[in-house]
Amino acid sequence: MKRFQLMNPQVILPDKQLTEYIQHFLVYETKNKQASTHISVFPDGHPGIIFFKGDNGIYQTPPVQQPTCFYISGQNMHPTFIKIPGRFIWIAAKLRPYALKNMFAITSKEIGPYCMSIEQDFPAVLAKLNDAKNSKAIIRILQQFIKECTNTNGHKIHEIVKKCTQLIIKKHGTISMKELREAFNLSERTLQRYFLAEMGIPPKRFARIIHFHYAFQTLTTEDQKRIADIAYEKGFADPAHFSRTIKRFTGQSPTGFLLKRRSL
Repeated sequence: MKRFQLMNPQVILPDKQLTEYIQHFLVYETKNKQASTHISVFPDGHPGIIFFKGDNGIYQTPPVQQPTCFYISGQNMHPTFIKIPGRFIWIAAKLRPYALKNMFAITSKEIGPYCMSIEQDFPAVLAKLNDAKNSKAIIRILQQFIKECTNTNGHKIHEIVKKCTQLIIKKHGTISMKELREAFNLSERTLQRYFLAEMGIPPKRFARIIHFHYAFQTLTTEDQKRIADIAYEKGFADPAHFSRTIKRFTGQSPTGFLLKRRSL
């Protein structure tokens, strides 16, 4: 009989020389052949490079564009739900918001709402990942791969976009676009153009994702708090605005999400 488990990840920091490109690694792993593991991935403002290896495959909603175990995810606006039967290891290198263009010469717009397989583009890297014996070895290979990508593409990180994303994250997504433009002396059109060219999404949408993630962390870690208290504490106009935001990015109201979480 399969034993259902809702899994939380192990968080691993990258080597210091790669912190400009990598936020952290998320590691999900089980050696239990009878397990049925569910992983929920919600928007957080960071694209990713993902590697999966398991006994029985992976079931993902929404699906990747083709069956794959080595792929890129972009700036998604919707949750991803993953079900994995049996033993597996699933590792995501969560990248800085602006890193995709530098590494692969693409943005989240090219990836779209799905994920993009890179198995055929990097077969030698995939072979090394499949031969790796444990998560430490996989992370070491992924870091070397990321380092090589940043050195070969030739596209430099856009410093203004980098600083804008850093300020948005520092302000937890609550900064207005007017304040952001004034901070860097940019016109509305120029700010929009920079973000679309480098990240594939408008700055306001990125700020919404960051604001959601900031509030969502409190909802999941301090779930005894009143929803109204969280809403005002995290800078939402009212509880209704907070509820709409949570539902937009998770597919459920805050109450519905917590009830489901507590029942697992």
